[in-house]
Amino acid sequence: MSGLLFLLIAAVLVWWLTRNSMSRRKKPRQGDIPEHRTLFNLQVGDVVQRDMRDWIVESILEFNQSGFQWREYYLRDGEEGVWLVVVDDDRLELSWMRQVPPHEVSINFPLRDQLVYEGVRYRLEEQGLAQYQRISRNSKQGGPCRFHDYAAEGGRVLSVEIYVQDASVDNGEIELCLGERITPESLSILPGDGRSVYA
Repeated sequence: MSGLLFLLIAAVLVWWLTRNSMSRRKKPRQGDIPEHRTLFNLQVGDVVQRDMRDWIVESILEFNQSGFQWREYYLRDGEEGVWLVVVDDDRLELSWMRQVPPHEVSINFPLRDQLVYEGVRYRLEEQGLAQYQRISRNSKQGGPCRFHDYAAEGGRVLSVEIYVQDASVDNGEIELCLGERITPESLSILPGDGRSVYA
């Protein structure tokens, strides 16, 4: 009788331990739950898919203009790089842009309300001064940036960004980007592991 009681207690103990172990396996730890990715919270290492290509988020620029914020993601696929610009100003605006190599940049200052570049006439949509912060591979840097955003027919866009050392001056590192407006439906997002692929 005591042997039967021992077997019964052992069976209950095995059942309880197995049940506990399974329930622990089913519940991921808090740190294991991947954050849901959107166009507003992409992280370095995440994947943006467009036109059957995988683009890896390599760095992030966060801009703040007197409380109005937007993000620019630098994406890479091999040796090729693009900028994904995400702006939510009453409606979501996405731009897919490629930086013009610095030695090919040819623009005259001061910039005007209309700009002709490579035979295309662009009209000024927004300009101003914003503070930016660059996030990439465990480093952060930032400062003031003067920006001029232009648009042309057919959804074409052009941006001139001047990264200045002092907000009171207009000269600094100039970046000229050309691209197009795109729709959110043209993109798919896959969360990464927080590490750069091309570091």
